Amino acid sequence: MSLRNGFWLRLTLAVTSFFFFIIVYTQYNTFNASFIELHGKLDHCKLKEDSLFAQVEVMYENKRRMETLMAELQNSTALQIADLKDKLSSKDEESQSLKISLLSCSKQRQEIGKVNCSDTSKLHESLAAEKRKNEELQQIIEKLQKELREIKESKAVSNEAIHSTTVSSIEPKNAHSA
Repeated sequence: MSLRNGFWLRLTLAVTSFFFFIIVYTQYNTFNASFIELHGKLDHCKLKEDSLFAQVEVMYENKRRMETLMAELQNSTALQIADLKDKLSSKDEESQSLKISLLSCSKQRQEIGKVNCSDTSKLHESLAAEKRKNEELQQIIEKLQKELREIKESKAVSNEAIHSTTVSSIEPKNAHSA
C-alpha cells in the first residue's frame, strides 16, 4: 500500500503543483497587465505635468507682461491727465482775464458815456467801437469756453480709450491662457 499511497501522494503533489503554477501564472499576468496600465497612466500624467508646467510658465510670463503694460499705461495716463489739467487751468485763467477785460471795457464804456453825453456823435462811435470790442471779447470767451468743453470731452474720451485699451489687452491674454 505504500506504493499506492506514494503514487497518490505524487499525483496530488503534481496536481497541486500544476494548479499552483496556473494560479501563479494568472496572477503574474494580472499583475503584469496592471503594471503596464499603471505605467501608461504614469506616462500620461508626466505628459500632463509637463503641459501644465509649460502653461503655468506662459501664464506667469503673461502676468508679468500685463503688469508692465499696466504700469506703462498708468504712467502715460498720469502724464496725459497732468497735461490736460495744466491746459485746463491755463484756459480757465485766460477765460477769467477775458471776463475781467470785458467788465473793465463795460465800465469804461459807461464812464465814457457819462463824460461825453454832450457829444452824441462821439458817443455813438465809442459805443460802436466798445460794442465791437465787447462782441469780439464775447466771441473769444465763447471760443475759449468751447475749447474748455472740447478739452474736457477729449479728457473723458482719452480716459475711456485708456480703460478700453487696458480691458481689451487683458481679455485676449486671458483667452490665450485659458
